[in-house]
Amino acid sequence: MSRRIATLLAFALLAGCSDETRVNPAPVRSSAPDASIPPTDAGADVAAEASVVPEAGPRKREVLHRNPFGNPQAASNLMFDGDFEWSGMGSGMWAGFSNQGEVDLVLETGGLCRSGLRCVALDRSYDLYGYGTRASHSAVKASMWARVPGSDCGVVSAYVTSLMSIVISTFTPQLLAETEAPDAAGWCRYSVVLPQKDDGVGLYITASLEEGETVIVDEVVIASADGLSPMKLDPKPMPEDVRGRMERNLAVHRRNRWFGVRSEPPEVR
Repeated sequence: MSRRIATLLAFALLAGCSDETRVNPAPVRSSAPDASIPPTDAGADVAAEASVVPEAGPRKREVLHRNPFGNPQAASNLMFDGDFEWSGMGSGMWAGFSNQGEVDLVLETGGLCRSGLRCVALDRSYDLYGYGTRASHSAVKASMWARVPGSDCGVVSAYVTSLMSIVISTFTPQLLAETEAPDAAGWCRYSVVLPQKDDGVGLYITASLEEGETVIVDEVVIASADGLSPMKLDPKPMPEDVRGRMERNLAVHRRNRWFGVRSEPPEVR
């Protein structure tokens, strides 16, 4: 009986093995692919889709780098505090003048400034006067930046005086706007090249603004002019109202002569 069962099992195994038997893996097609159909690269398509960055949405913040000492590239600045980093804390490097006399500076900080951490917000209520020295061996170039509220750089006027004589004339040297309109960020640059002299430099800055408008003043530089700097002495008649304010306000400087000594330090807002 056992021999019959073994014979039947052997026969069944032999019957299962034939030419039609299929084994894994599946056989590869032997015919050549159709050359008219371009191959597809699914991997590249998937990678391209994966590299698409979704819309980030509106910008929430902006990171800026500011040097607490102002513009480090203006290391030879002859202006005592051209970046306003130390003014307004009892110092006499800059003074503000209104119809009521000497007033405190309105200081701004951070991203509103062009250089450093502090700058001045100038409005129609007061004018600025700053103190500098002069290179005795060469001509000097005075320059400054101002961010204006509109599209006209001409709303800001800056005049250069002698710190000792403080002569205010109709044709007092003026820093001229290098462009009629501000740049994309609203900044205008003003400059003038002055001949060689031996006395210090005073810079008087005023702005023609509407009520509520403000000009940001920053990065005031007085430096030795190189031999290629053109003389920009193209004086324009000073408006009589500006000349009157300068004469009245700088009388305080005449009395105190050097750095506008105050009886007590100003209050910082």
